[in-house]
This record gives sequence, structure tokens and C-alpha cells, in this order.
Amino acid sequence: MKRGTAMLALGGLFLAGLLVGAAATHLFYARKLLGPSGPSRAMVAMFHHRLERDLDLTAAQAEAVRDILRRSHVRAEDLRRDVFPQVRAIMDQAALEIEEVLDDEQRERFRELRRRHHWRSDAVLLGPPGGSHHRDRGRPPRP
Repeated sequence: MKRGTAMLALGGLFLAGLLVGAAATHLFYARKLLGPSGPSRAMVAMFHHRLERDLDLTAAQAEAVRDILRRSHVRAEDLRRDVFPQVRAIMDQAALEIEEVLDDEQRERFRELRRRHHWRSDAVLLGPPGGSHHRDRGRPPRP
């Protein structure tokens, strides 16, 4: 009986460790990808690392490439902030037109789908909720 209890405790400990490890990994990547510049900053870092590795860059070249990527990242972020409101307006107009061809039940389901989709797409396109360029400061946009 003691051996069975020990095995059960060991299994529970293993499962708890697995869950804590998975949660910690998720939180790490969520913070990294949804940090101040969203996924684009992480992508820039990964691209730099890949160039450095695949091209065998010298330290001076790696620093020059890092500076170029940082400047490009800032310019791209500025462009994204300027253009996104226009893209959002086009998407909102298309959604209104789609709603006109749907019945009441479909329209409600479509609105719910849009709410969920906007929350994800805004996070990817605009960065984390609450950023200076996010439309509703942390709340999913309403269609």
C-alpha cells in the first residue's frame, strides 16, 4: 500500500511539475510576444539572430545589422500605426455590408465572430491592449 501511495504521489508531483512548466513557458512567450512592441520586436530579434548565425557575421557586422533592424522596426511600427485605422475602416465597412445579407441569427453569430477575431487581429497588428495606438485600451472592439 505504501508503494502505491508513493507512486501516486510521484505521479502527482510529475504532473504538477509538467503543468507549472507549461504555464511558465506560456507566460514567458506571451509576455515576450505581447510586450511593448508586440510580436514584431521578437521577430526582429529572431531575424537578427538567424542572420548572425547563417551569415557568420563578425561582431561589427552583427552590431551594424542590429542597428539597421532597430531603425527599420521603428519606421515599420510608425507606418503600421498610420495605416491601420484605414484598414480598420475598410474592414468595418465590409462587415456592415456582410451583415445586410445575413438573417438575424447569422448576424448575431457573425458579430460574435468579429468580436473574437478583432481581439486577436488587433493584438497582432497593433501590439498589446493598452498601447497608445490601441483603439479601446484593453477591451475587445465592438463592431
